[in-house]
Amino acid sequence: MSQNEEPIVDKFAGDVIAALNVFDPDMAEQIIGSDPPEEYGILIQGTRAVHTMMWGALRQHGLRDTQSSLRAGAQALVMLLQIVNYAFAAGVRHGRATK
Repeated sequence: MSQNEEPIVDKFAGDVIAALNVFDPDMAEQIIGSDPPEEYGILIQGTRAVHTMMWGALRQHGLRDTQSSLRAGAQALVMLLQIVNYAFAAGVRHGRATK
């Protein structure tokens, strides 16, 4: 990674950390409940599809399946799914608050 790219990566890493600090997993689970609605599953499925499409595009442009790249891809998927989980929980919480 070039020195020019490092500040950009740091900025995005900060954005990810901020998003992941909105809730904690237990709080999100309590808000959503043990039986989430169908829309939740659709959002999770869509997020996985986008990640798969991005991974495929990266591989077509030369990304090799190394232990490090596979780990990074898995970590990215976990972060994406967690952010969707938190966003859904925030929506549920907001909906309940406005009733």
